[in-house]
Amino acid sequence: MDDDSGSVDLLGDPLRELPDKRGRRKLRFSAEVYERVEVLAAGALTQDEIADALGLSAPTLRKYFRPELARGLGRQKAEQLALLAAAARKGSVAAIKAWGTELDKRRSDQALRERGAPKTNAVRKGRKEERQEVAERLVSDGGKFAPPPAPRLVN
Repeated sequence: MDDDSGSVDLLGDPLRELPDKRGRRKLRFSAEVYERVEVLAAGALTQDEIADALGLSAPTLRKYFRPELARGLGRQKAEQLALLAAAARKGSVAAIKAWGTELDKRRSDQALRERGAPKTNAVRKGRKEERQEVAERLVSDGGKFAPPPAPRLVN
């Protein structure tokens, strides 16, 4: 027998390499489903409600749509602002007014942040420390409950 007898099957057809298919196939979704998840996430729905709307379980939703769940609100807001600006450029008076209101709101938010919003990294004292400081101030000021002065020693 010749050496290519191992490369044909019983009917004489050439054998093909079988692809390695270990494990379960990864789920694939259309682009519309990803966009729908972003819209639903921006709409203040819980992950369980979004999963029910799509017919998935909550763990499957978190596994395959984590980025869309995280950035849904930001992307939808950006798209809304882009559409509003485009409508304002076309001459829509309502869009121009809404765009101006949105810009004013952004400016006021930025001004508040620059003016002196409380620093988030500052460590706030607890109640015990605050009360201790108040008590020490009262004692040092000589308040009603301050200890009497020490007696003077005569030599």
